[in-house]
Amino acid sequence: MNKRTLFLILSGITLLIACTCLPLTFRQQTAEISLPPEPKPQENISTAPTLPPSLGEIIFCTDVSDDGIPINPTDDFPAGTESVFAYFTYENMQDGTPWGRLWQSEGEIWLDVRDDIWEDGESGWVAYSVTGDSDRPLSGNYSLTLYLGDQIVQEGVFNVDTEPIEVSPGLSAFGAIQFATGITEDRVPYGVSSEFEEGITKVYAVFAFFNMQNGQAFRFEWLRDGDIIGAKDVEWYEGSHGFDYSFYRDEDGLKSGDYTLNLFIDGQIARSAGFTIYTVQPAAREPALPEEIIDEYMMPAWLNLAHSEEKLLRDLAEFALNNHVKIYVDPNLEHLATYRYTCALPYVSGEIIISLRFWKESSWEETTAALAHELVHAFQHKSGDYPCGCTIEKEYYAWIAELFVLQEMGRKDIISEKFSAAYDSRTGQFDSDKLWELLKRVYPNCPEY
Repeated sequence: MNKRTLFLILSGITLLIACTCLPLTFRQQTAEISLPPEPKPQENISTAPTLPPSLGEIIFCTDVSDDGIPINPTDDFPAGTESVFAYFTYENMQDGTPWGRLWQSEGEIWLDVRDDIWEDGESGWVAYSVTGDSDRPLSGNYSLTLYLGDQIVQEGVFNVDTEPIEVSPGLSAFGAIQFATGITEDRVPYGVSSEFEEGITKVYAVFAFFNMQNGQAFRFEWLRDGDIIGAKDVEWYEGSHGFDYSFYRDEDGLKSGDYTLNLFIDGQIARSAGFTIYTVQPAAREPALPEEIIDEYMMPAWLNLAHSEEKLLRDLAEFALNNHVKIYVDPNLEHLATYRYTCALPYVSGEIIISLRFWKESSWEETTAALAHELVHAFQHKSGDYPCGCTIEKEYYAWIAELFVLQEMGRKDIISEKFSAAYDSRTGQFDSDKLWELLKRVYPNCPEY
């Protein structure tokens, strides 16, 4: 087992990234399912027959521990990152086996080692690193392709931001605006969309805020087709950080057109987003049937969401069908669960993959919660209002969906274990500020928004 260092002097901007959630720790739970599916057919699924030489999934990270654990695994690294490790496991390899790797930056070959000979033994792990220097640091989009002989067996992509996110500690700001038909008591939106049918009487706008000060000048403007239809200047009173909302209402029904919400801080526009009210349903791809996109092992978890009393969770189940998001168990996945997609336009639905190990070891409640988490990321990708890559804001909404699943399915014991730093088991309430701080510790390389 070893680490190898390669030196990289390249730059550029990325359009492609795979979004992979950090590994989470779950424990076995026993649960009943009141829905139609039978209990997990664990005896019917296996890790597949042993195959000839194989290389595992590529995991990019900031380092690898001596016992082979990727540290801070991610596909999106902040500007200033000096080294990125590419970690993968291998099985059934034999010394002398032809293999190779192809590194590319911004689509151009910079290192071609496809004629290498394997010499690291039968099984284990290896990690190769790319490193920049002070004159030309890592920057842009990179890919690594692994070969056995002349066959491609694994591919991975990561990005190093070209510039730091310029958010000073004291800078007041707003996060992405989500338009929705309703919100929960915790100001979590449901029925989120960028298009609504004419006749709807109320549309909410939910957004996170950061480093605000009570008494600060705040203004919101609602516009339709470029004309102001509602505006108000007030003093901010919601505190320094958290979630707020505004709404536009017309009891006679919102008229068709393009609507915009502008948010101002101290007279300067800080965030803007819009939605459309249409008169005729826009042409859309026919929704998929559940069996077309969901394998038999994940179908019960999807049905848990589809039959939920929480509209937020039902919306996620419907989103998967409407956008053809594939959901399946993979025996070769290293992470517990992941949502893979490309940032390149036009929108591509992507896929949600659950590892066989997690599927076997976790209860239905935990499996359903993990599916809800990844579907939130799928929706965030579709909305187009969030940056590509991880942010604390995106993870906050995904973890809220997990909480909703576990609460609804009566698993406060799991919530207490996983969210002890932000959850009061006596009252059944969680502290959004503490949850935010907890996520900042869990995702140390992710910007807040």
